Amino acid sequence: MSPRLVLFFRLMLRPLAREPLRTGLTALAVALGVAVVLAIELAGGAAAGSFRSSLESLAGDADYEITGTGGVPTETVARLSRLPYALTIRPRIEVYAVVADTGRTVPLIGLDLLAETPAGRALNSGGGTEIFERDDWVWTGGGLPFQAGARLTLWINDGAH
Repeated sequence: MSPRLVLFFRLMLRPLAREPLRTGLTALAVALGVAVVLAIELAGGAAAGSFRSSLESLAGDADYEITGTGGVPTETVARLSRLPYALTIRPRIEVYAVVADTGRTVPLIGLDLLAETPAGRALNSGGGTEIFERDDWVWTGGGLPFQAGARLTLWINDGAH
């Protein structure tokens, strides 16, 4: 037997065989740690998938998605809407914002719900780029303690809104 193999048996396997309870508990702890990491990874993936499906049910599923760091310029969206193809354009903003009052980071999703109404489709079908901006319409989920009519300041991309 080679000297390395003898050394491996003396330093590694013999102490493991002498203390079977400690060996078993160590193996169980490693297996439990791997299982916890895997469970957290799966739960995070399931939550992200649920969030994505909720967003698709609200804003519609897209065959093609255009994204850009800092957003897609308004001029690009206007040029796409004037193309002679049967395109349905649904602008959507997905960013993280910081609530100024609490310092809590929350996901912020902006949808053009007016464009989904019959009146909005009639306005946008003329090829124009009419933009309706209301910066005081915000819906918050149950996790934020704000009531209707409350003023909310969000920090988005280093600017207060």
